[in-house]
This record gives sequence, C-alpha cells and structure tokens, in this order.
Amino acid sequence: MAARSTRSRALSIVAVVGICVLALWLATTAAGAGSSLSTFELTPPRVAGPSRLVSIVPGGVACTSPGDCLIVGTYAGSKTFGLMGVTETNGVWARATTIGAPTATFARGNFAQPPETSLNGLVCTSPGDCVAVGSYSTFSKLNYGAASSQPAGLIETDGVWGQPARLGLPPGASTGEAFLAGKHRHVPWPQTASLNSVACLTASNCVAVGAYVDKRGVSQAMTVSETNGVWSHPTQLALPPGAVLPSSGFGASLRSVTCPDATTCYAVGLYTYDRSNDSKGLIATDTDGVWTASSFTVAPAQIRHPTSGLSAITCLTTSDCYAFGFYVPRGRGFTDDDGRWQPVAAAGDPTFRATSVACAAPGKCLAVGVTRQAVHEGPVAPQATLRASVLEQSSSGWGPSVNVQLPANASRKLPSSYLDRVACPVGGPCVASGEYFVGHTPTQTLSQTIVITWQPHPRPEAR
Repeated sequence: MAARSTRSRALSIVAVVGICVLALWLATTAAGAGSSLSTFELTPPRVAGPSRLVSIVPGGVACTSPGDCLIVGTYAGSKTFGLMGVTETNGVWARATTIGAPTATFARGNFAQPPETSLNGLVCTSPGDCVAVGSYSTFSKLNYGAASSQPAGLIETDGVWGQPARLGLPPGASTGEAFLAGKHRHVPWPQTASLNSVACLTASNCVAVGAYVDKRGVSQAMTVSETNGVWSHPTQLALPPGAVLPSSGFGASLRSVTCPDATTCYAVGLYTYDRSNDSKGLIATDTDGVWTASSFTVAPAQIRHPTSGLSAITCLTTSDCYAFGFYVPRGRGFTDDDGRWQPVAAAGDPTFRATSVACAAPGKCLAVGVTRQAVHEGPVAPQATLRASVLEQSSSGWGPSVNVQLPANASRKLPSSYLDRVACPVGGPCVASGEYFVGHTPTQTLSQTIVITWQPHPRPEAR
C-alpha cells in the first residue's frame, strides 16, 4: 500500500460524503461454513461553519470489549479538514464526532495549506483511554503545495482527546525544508515521516513504529515510545547485518507492532538487502526498551530475488504469534510456535495479501487485506483490481479467503477496494475498516468507507 498519510489526504480532499458499514457474519456448523452480508450507514460528523462535508477516511480501529469499539480517522469538508471519531457502545454505533478544531482550512487556489494531521493506528486500553498515531504535515508555499511530514501522536484520557503532538525526527533525518522551499531538484526525497502502528505494554506505556527519510533521501525504519503520557524522541531502527540500502528511495519501514506482555513487543516490516533494491521481511523485537532486528524470509526458497516483506503481526503470547506478508504478487502467512516460524497453509486465493491481523481467542483470528483480481481499464491506464478480502482462522485452519461484497453504489470502472485495519476484543466480534470507490471524474476519485464486523466461528462441541 502507498503511505497512508498521502493516500488519506488525497482521498479526503476529493472523496464523496459517506461512511458505509458492512456486517459480515460468518457462522459455521459441523458440516461446513456459511456467511451472510448486510449493510448499514453510520451518521457522519456535523461540520461547523459554511464547509460542506465531503468524506470520512478511517485511520485506526480498536475495541475494549465485544460491541464497544472506536474508529478514528479524518474528515474533509469543502473548506476544512480535521480529525474524527466514531464510537460503538453495546453494539450501537453513534454519530461520528469531530476531535478538536479543524486542522486545516482550504482557500480556493491556495497551495499553501495550513498543517494537517492524519491518523494511521489506534489502541485503547479502556473505554475513553486511547492512543492514536500518524503524521503531521506542513505544506509548501513555493513548491506547488508539496507536503513534508513528521510523526505525530494523540492521546485520549477519560474520554477527552489532547492536541496532536509532533514527535520530531531521528538524528540524521531530512527536515524537508529545502523541498518545501522549492529546491526539490537538490533534494532526492521530501520528508514523508509517519507512524503506521501502535501497541501498548500497559495503560500508559506504548510503542509505535513507522518510517522516515534521512538526509540522503533513503527511507529508514523508526520506533518511538510513550511513557506516562510523555512521548520519547523517535529513533532509527538498526537493520540486520548485510542490509544494502540504496543511494536514495526506499530503504526500510516498519508496518505493524504488537505487545503480548508488559516487557516484550514485536514489529514487522521490510528492508532492502541487495543492490538490486530487492526487499525482504524485517522483524524487530523490543525487550525492556531495547530493539533488535533480524531478517525474515517470506518467499519460498525457489523464488530468487523476490520483492517481499511483512505487513502485519499479532501475538497471543510471546511464543504464539501470527505474521502476514507478501512476495510479489502473492501473500503468505506464518505462525510462530515457541520461536519457530512456519508458513500457514491457507486455502483460497493465493494473491490474498493481509495488511492487518488480530485474534479474538486462540484459534479464532482474522486477517484482512486485499486479493488481486483481473486487470480493468482505469481512468488513465489499465489497472489491476484489488478486492477487499478477509481470511479467517477456525478449528479447521485458515481460509478460504472471502471477498467482501461491495454495496450497490460501488464503481464498475473503479472496482478496487481494500481493508487495512482490524481489532478483535476477547470473544469477538472483530471490526475492520477500509475503503471502496464509488466513481470518478476527470479530476476526482470518489470513495466511501467500509467497516466489517466479523463473528468468530464457534468451535464444534466434542461428542
């Protein structure tokens, strides 16, 4: 997937109003599995002033108990842009509400937009006590609206959200100032720093992971911690021995983090390992605040020089984890059995690529993402269709993957959709969020938001 902050901003400015929720109830019997699908709409936030609401883009989802969940993200009006939250209480979703004042106000023809915050990850330790992470972007006055971003964090305490905090950049990072000043010819890459995922060791001690750009224009993986409500300065993750980074462009990134106990966290991502810019999986372990990284082989041994990586991880204990990744164009899952990672034998479409995974209980997990389908004619050039999909785990194993049935207003010319976040309270149901397209014009792509509610399969009773 493209950097979430960039995609969210682009879709937010041009998308059509609406957040649509799909309920996918998967129930099983001893003979097999069946599923049913229903749809309903969440009420969008009220936008103050003359601005007309244009879109809602989710950025993170968390649940503290079955039927009690929160989705955070961004809303865009015709003249404003800001943060929003949607709360589910006892299975009932409330109207989306704005978080704080609008973070940006747009003027027609004005490339120099005020700063804006986008959210990519969310975790809640109890109702009303949450942490969200993402990016804080500033825009150029000289370089046609070009953006430079820093990692950002946002804390909710007792139901009250604080202001987004800019967390700074690791030593050696590009500030992006030259790019914003219109001197992009002398700078290989703008600063696109963002935090992609967050997890908590305890209620007030959390870690977040992401990526930033160094002064050479190479993206690097970074970590940051929050202790008793205070964020540390982000630090670069030291890559495994043998990493070969390019002179500019993609180097490394962390995509997902999980903390199975109060002293241990695991994060996954990808990094380049040779001069051909081939990438492979990256897994990092945080033990008592000290991070160490190691390589992770995603592709089968017979695949030479693959572009591959890890995109999602969840752990029930320190020795019972699931990770998902990809080697182009396929996806692949793995299970950690007491420190020994083994591929998951999953039924269904082999092109399924998970972007997030969570477990409601041992043996009851859900991975969400996309499957790659037929090539279709896009607005400018042929494009491959990506379809929002889920891969469930039950007592019989993983799969098959299931494509999400989109609402009737989904675009036929832009049939792509995706899911990129999932949360599972103990016992379920799980909640996931993503987007689908409803149409386009020569200058606009119109999208709406989908949210999936998944009820885990009950285990067959012993006879």
